Amino acid sequence: MRWKISPKHWPGNRDARQIDLIAIAALLIVIVAAWRYLDDSTALPPSSTDFIVPSQSTHW
Repeated sequence: MRWKISPKHWPGNRDARQIDLIAIAALLIVIVAAWRYLDDSTALPPSSTDFIVPSQSTHW
């Protein structure tokens, strides 16, 4: 698919290529931010609560 460059450049009118580049940059920023958030949240030590082992004698 080819980009069409409009000969009319009004103030505030952005080129389609520029909008694509802004969208790609925003998407990359979101991906990197999510990656860093998930990486930091999994690196934290577990909380002080103990793991509860379910009893084997429980009858429902």
